[in-house]
Amino acid sequence: LSVQDMLARLGEFEEPPHRGGSLGVHKAAMWLHLPVIAPDAPRTPWMVDVGYSSLQAELFLTSGGQLLQHVRARQTDQTRMSTRTPTMEFDPQPGQVYDILIRVQATGPLILPITIGEMPHQMHAGLQEQMLQGLLNGLALCLLAYSLIQWGTQRERLFLFYALVVLGSAGFSLQFFGLGAQFLWPGNAWMGRYGGLLAGLTALAGSFLFLGHVLADRPHSVYARTMRVGAAITAGVIVGVLLGGISVAMAIAFMSLAGPLPSIISLPAAIARVRKKDPVGTTLLVAWTCYAISAAVMVALVQGRAPANFWTMHAFQFGATLDMLLFLRVLGLRANSIRQQAQEAMRERDIMHGLAYSDPLTGLKNRRGLQNALQTALTTRAPRSLVAVYMLDLDGFKPINDTHGH
Repeated sequence: LSVQDMLARLGEFEEPPHRGGSLGVHKAAMWLHLPVIAPDAPRTPWMVDVGYSSLQAELFLTSGGQLLQHVRARQTDQTRMSTRTPTMEFDPQPGQVYDILIRVQATGPLILPITIGEMPHQMHAGLQEQMLQGLLNGLALCLLAYSLIQWGTQRERLFLFYALVVLGSAGFSLQFFGLGAQFLWPGNAWMGRYGGLLAGLTALAGSFLFLGHVLADRPHSVYARTMRVGAAITAGVIVGVLLGGISVAMAIAFMSLAGPLPSIISLPAAIARVRKKDPVGTTLLVAWTCYAISAAVMVALVQGRAPANFWTMHAFQFGATLDMLLFLRVLGLRANSIRQQAQEAMRERDIMHGLAYSDPLTGLKNRRGLQNALQTALTTRAPRSLVAVYMLDLDGFKPINDTHGH
């Protein structure tokens, strides 16, 4: 249907069942009608902002049945480079009635926090959002760089698995809030369609590997193998999406069903750690609680049961950021445990070395210790650095050897 069709059917528009700014999941395109009137002469131009980037939108400004302005704001257009979300600027005349028609379509939910206001107010709100996204994504970038550097220097796979979690979470946020399409891949239709999905699957695979590596008592236990199988299946879905063998809808369904599995499968292992008074288990339980709350809010928003406001729109991002920070604490606890194990191993090595080269009764070096000391001394001998060996024979010492050993 065209805008002319909609102008002829303005009387057929109805109020949405929920006025919270989310219409749930709709595969088909939907038309929105917003009647607008400016009672006074505006000081600045007005701006219409559809505050959700993961959709295709066309905005039409009409008055008296005539089309005055048309803005096509899709993720494939170069015009999206200047704005994070679909927007349209116009100069209303005082007292004139305008009909703003918006055609929206999305592969996922139709989240539509639409605002209309004067440009300074809209620009101020937009800058606040850009600042928030810069802070959160900058934090994610720092965590990603830290984990990759630690993995490159220490070759500890846990840091690589953590990097996958951070990369996936940050990529999903960049896609969801439109920063990727605005700055990183403007005009790239493929990334607009698959970027957020592949980022979410990457975070899911990283969660399987990270939790399995942290909580597994043995590398070949049933739990560890189960987590590796989950990561492998998720990686297979990623390959299937890239090769075109798995549709976007199927991949989204898989991610929705498999998303809670890493936490659910790991819950018994985490509870066992808590019973052992291991802080890793407590930290993970707190992280999963935050994740569950944010995911529940996100599901309610997607289904249209929760209003689209600042807290619901950012709930999942805040939850993911808190998860990343708590997982970072898990990394610290894990590194501390490894360091303590290494110190214990060195202490045991020193004890074994002492038992092998010294006499347990007197603490003096035994025959093997004498041989090592003699060999070391002989390698440094020179005309000006001589080696002397003193032999002492103690009368009546044989009973001591017979009783306590040599």
